Amino acid sequence: MKSNISFQKNLNRAVLFTALFLCFLASNINAQKMFELKGKAVGLNNAKIVLFGIPELRTQDTLGVSAVKNNKFSFKGKIANPMMARLFFPESNRYASFWIMPGTVEVDLDTAKVSVNYAKELVPVVRGSSEQLVYDQFYAKTRSLSAVLEEESKKLKSITDPEEKKKQEEKVSELREEYTTNSNKFNWEFAKEHNNSFAACFILSYAMNDYYQPVEKLQSVMNNFSENVKKSLSYKKNLEELNAMLSIQPGKTAPEFTAKDPEGKDLSLSSLKGKVVLLDFWASWCIPCVASIPSMKELYNAHKEKGFEILGVSDDSKEDAWKKCIQQNSIPWKNVIDRFPIKYRPAEICTLYSIHFLPTTILLDKNGIIVAKNLHGKELEEKIKELLK
Repeated sequence: MKSNISFQKNLNRAVLFTALFLCFLASNINAQKMFELKGKAVGLNNAKIVLFGIPELRTQDTLGVSAVKNNKFSFKGKIANPMMARLFFPESNRYASFWIMPGTVEVDLDTAKVSVNYAKELVPVVRGSSEQLVYDQFYAKTRSLSAVLEEESKKLKSITDPEEKKKQEEKVSELREEYTTNSNKFNWEFAKEHNNSFAACFILSYAMNDYYQPVEKLQSVMNNFSENVKKSLSYKKNLEELNAMLSIQPGKTAPEFTAKDPEGKDLSLSSLKGKVVLLDFWASWCIPCVASIPSMKELYNAHKEKGFEILGVSDDSKEDAWKKCIQQNSIPWKNVIDRFPIKYRPAEICTLYSIHFLPTTILLDKNGIIVAKNLHGKELEEKIKELLK
């Protein structure tokens, strides 16, 4: 009797599992929709051509391989959602990027029409893609925001007089900071306005930071996306980044990590508990980081005997450059080097702490609780004095 009941249970489970699997399979099949890409390519006849899909930043999936015949080419396939695509010509290293969607999209390429900045990047003319229209609208505004910066940067290249060059460098630096602030703000506003656009969500990936605006505002932008867009990989990756940012806001416990110091020994953040700690995310190649070392030394020497510590976390991929910089600048505080477990991806601890700019500082109290981020000068010193009382 027991064996019969057991058999029946197993049979029921098998039937249920099969039904669920078929439903899952059916839903995935239904999620994939046909697309057709029709193209013209002047100056690239008989060239091999590869179509890549880019579902999120730093990823790509091959959607097909074809060739240009009589200046024409075509691709057919299935995609779940609209996505950024790239046509790549291996023999010449030329490429073009644009948005494809379920349905038919047409694109015209011409080797005579290339990007102002990159000679290998072809400028496509796209028809039949509403996401491309959104994408073009965003970059038209971005170009207008960067126009003055680009003009002054060009002037800088032609200046030879040292004093004039220094003044121009300072001007360009101020304009770059202004542009970054304005473009970041515009990016968030654009994403909120185009909440049903996959392109707007993809573009937002470039501005997933809380350096210029409060993270709560970014959270509202993310929550505002339509349910359709929330199914995309871009949205899911952006959400991961948002959650990382929320986990390192003031009042949260600083995430634990262990990394190698210059002697190759493990150093854990938790080993500094009981001290007021300034986490300094920096790199030897970061000019502002190295420029801030003298003022950091003053801060460190003034408070190190009172229970204050600085822990530098280097974003260097070259260990020798990191050690050399520490030695040349006689950096007295503790230092560790970050890890890069995935090539061409952000470093491990920087990812954990959602670091997007160098230098970035995070101040912790004696219990390892985050107190503030990116304080400078007197404001930072006053907060350290307050925590050391």
